[in-house]
Amino acid sequence: MSSGEKSKNSGKKHGEIIFPETIGPYTLRGTIGEGAFSIVKLAYHELLLDYYACKIVPIHMLEKRNMYNRFELEIRVSQLMRHPGIVMLTDIYKDENNFYVFMDFCPNGDLFSHIASKKRLREEEARGYIYQIFDSLSYIHSLHVVHRDLKPENILIDKFGYLKISDFGLSKFVDSEYQVKTPCGSPCYVCPETLSGKPYDGSKADIWSCGVILYAMVTGRLPWTKRKMKELFKQIRTGEFTIPSGISPQCANLIQQLMTIDPTKRITIEQAKMHTWFYTAKAIPKPILADQPFLSTRRIDIYFRTDINFDNRVLSLVEPDSSMPFIDIRKTMKLLENNTHIKIRNRSHHHHQNNTQARKENLLPCGSSDNLLGKRRSQKVPRGI
Repeated sequence: MSSGEKSKNSGKKHGEIIFPETIGPYTLRGTIGEGAFSIVKLAYHELLLDYYACKIVPIHMLEKRNMYNRFELEIRVSQLMRHPGIVMLTDIYKDENNFYVFMDFCPNGDLFSHIASKKRLREEEARGYIYQIFDSLSYIHSLHVVHRDLKPENILIDKFGYLKISDFGLSKFVDSEYQVKTPCGSPCYVCPETLSGKPYDGSKADIWSCGVILYAMVTGRLPWTKRKMKELFKQIRTGEFTIPSGISPQCANLIQQLMTIDPTKRITIEQAKMHTWFYTAKAIPKPILADQPFLSTRRIDIYFRTDINFDNRVLSLVEPDSSMPFIDIRKTMKLLENNTHIKIRNRSHHHHQNNTQARKENLLPCGSSDNLLGKRRSQKVPRGI
């Protein structure tokens, strides 16, 4: 369904969003999630006989909030990812009202809800989960992309119980040194150098976030005790946190290495995967990339009509993967390279702010993440925009 193509029927409405009952081969069913101005519907593919999540994003809201380019960026980054530990973008449609973005359906909710339901996770379970996150993050970084918003709410659980990283709304393409300039992310998961106002290594920032996630899994709470933003940021900058005595020495050591204040001394992903905490673990099964509909860059270009001049120097950073036929990586790379917008978000919505305001206000409040034992979340799909 192109921008000028009509859906088979229309008339459904959710709030201010009007959408059809069917889109191409998909039949839309119940609502399974909501974003700041989007909704996510369960979609059934009538030919493949399988379920997907369909995020419906009103075009007028993208234009009204000046978020069209950012939305395109998120789509292009998601389309580039092809790994069993990452939510896969499988299809996209557009009509006169909305974009319809189809992706993996993860029926078992997000990691945040899973931790909250159990109060905290046993180390054996947390070990398997964090290793999966390491493996997926290693793949993301291999494409010279940094996520910059890793947290339990953005990690989904598929029907087999495996984790999938989602929500690439704050991701960015980086050079060989992984340097980024903009402070962004969810406050309780950001690293000290993000708060410095200086360029920092985005891959190291992702690693710090993994440390906070691991801490949350094995303790059921976050490392930070301060709630006021000024005090919270001071605590993060100084790395003032304690690990409960019930945590094994090996697990505690890994958390400390992931959350080392000096990014140059912080453990790398590959080093983390070889940590002694994993030596006594049972074999950690790796998920397999299931056969899914493939979405090419050419299909995305139809909807966004972006004409980007290619830079061979940028191309040299990433070699095409033979498992990704027809993907034109160059267009995604160039778009990511030029993405310099400040992006700051909390759990309910995303904010665009200019550099001056971002430095002044730093980051947004922790939202729901400051207490993992609080109200459970029912969101089961990537929230994004």
